[in-house]
Amino acid sequence: MKDMEALIRTACDYMANQFSWGRSCCSELRDGAKQVEHLSGANQHEKAGSSIMSRCRLAALFGGVLLSSMAFSAPMPVVNGLMLDPDGIHFKDSSFQHTAALPPLPANMTWVVPADSGYDHYFTSPVDALDHLSEWCALGDVIVPVRARCTLMIAPGTYDLEGDQQIIMHEKVDIIGMGPSSTIIRGFVNGSAWDETSAVLRGAADAALRNLTVANYVFLASTSGDHSSAIYNDGAGFRVNDVSVSVNGNDRNYGIINNGVDATYTDLDIQVTNIWDPSKPSALCFGFWARGPGSVEINRAEVVAEGCSDSTAIQDNGANLRLVRIHANANCPNGSCGANAVWNASGVLTILNSRLEGASRSITIGSDSDRIINTHFNGPVIDVFPGTQCRGTYGNSLGDVPC
Repeated sequence: MKDMEALIRTACDYMANQFSWGRSCCSELRDGAKQVEHLSGANQHEKAGSSIMSRCRLAALFGGVLLSSMAFSAPMPVVNGLMLDPDGIHFKDSSFQHTAALPPLPANMTWVVPADSGYDHYFTSPVDALDHLSEWCALGDVIVPVRARCTLMIAPGTYDLEGDQQIIMHEKVDIIGMGPSSTIIRGFVNGSAWDETSAVLRGAADAALRNLTVANYVFLASTSGDHSSAIYNDGAGFRVNDVSVSVNGNDRNYGIINNGVDATYTDLDIQVTNIWDPSKPSALCFGFWARGPGSVEINRAEVVAEGCSDSTAIQDNGANLRLVRIHANANCPNGSCGANAVWNASGVLTILNSRLEGASRSITIGSDSDRIINTHFNGPVIDVFPGTQCRGTYGNSLGDVPC
């Protein structure tokens, strides 16, 4: 590769500035192309036995993904006089290398890119990529009986699904964007029930969804139906990390529905609102709905439900629900409504280090087994269960608020 030493130096400087482990890894790579060839050679895996080399191989792959994500955005200068743009790399001697900024991905991975990106050999729709899963994801055969884990990478861009299309995830197939503000998926889906038929994206067992936004612009939908959600999951072991969700405009709106299975959600931003016609509030806005049995954990989340007759940020109907570092907020910007931060109808709640704000209720406790620790209540607390335990719960004036 032309000017390889400068390119390696650029990648190393970027990784060193972004990650502490990048500094130690880059010290192994600064000799240039020869070391890169050593890392990427077909027979070098066994030879590179030290932990630092294994770590640096991972860093090189991760760095490649990061640099690839930059290539889909506007041209941007980087250190050492190099510049990345959607077509490749501009070197400081004014020469150019076409498509160098988008390295090939390993087996069982592929890209979804914007239609006008110029990368015609990749998919331009996540629906299309999953419809043609067998073309890029090895599902297992006689030699490899255990199904491979596959990854669909989605480059920065806004992807509008056609009509009432849905993204149907597959078991052990992860979907990874380039950040919630960079990779945005917009659907236009509604249905006659709250199930998978009214969601933009359906999760799957032992699959992960990361680093993107899923929005249901139901007010632009071409079909009729009272129910709309962004994400519906009934697959055990589903994992969601660093994902933003928004839904608005239908009669019954749900950000995420987790139906009867174990799942983990981390770093969420959920906004469920009625903005289509403020004078006629929707009947229902649920930010996160844990429905049916299953152990569900939410770590670090901002959940807002507002503007509906019944606006509830987090609703538990039968799950063992654990909330850690949650800000749940339900309010009525258009007048009076039922606004509840957390409502446990029939499950078991554990809440730690959270903030619950509800114009009607900060929390409705629904079990003797509910446990709430180090949590701020801004709004009434409804508890008719003598066995509930609260420790370190307080109100706006920092005074104790017992359960």
